[in-house]
Amino acid sequence: AFHMGEIRGYLRELEKEGYIVKGFLSRDDEFLYYMKKSDAMEVRRHPFPQEFVLSPQDRLFYYLSSEIRERFGMGSCYVVFRGTEMTGAFKVRKQGRLLIIRDFVGGKEEKRIIRYWGSVNNFVLVWE
Repeated sequence: AFHMGEIRGYLRELEKEGYIVKGFLSRDDEFLYYMKKSDAMEVRRHPFPQEFVLSPQDRLFYYLSSEIRERFGMGSCYVVFRGTEMTGAFKVRKQGRLLIIRDFVGGKEEKRIIRYWGSVNNFVLVWE
């Protein structure tokens, strides 16, 4: 029998060797899956046009945290996605439904996505 730590170690090795990749592969499923890298190339041909804001509380944030830190120079933050690309980031100071947006990185499109995300989630946004 293998312990979970051992299994994760083997999976990390296979990922470093370029044999497998990890991701959230099933719609409406919050679990992380691994798949052969060659199969992932087939999946990439299917477009993902959605725009969204990723919360630092989301499980996906944990798996992208080193890339987020490298790209935006922030630890815990919200990340704006346009399709599969991380295009912006910001921090929030929260006071009930009021969100004070600070340390914003991005442009007009990212602000539009954030405004839409705020309205859908019934937040009042204030830009610092």
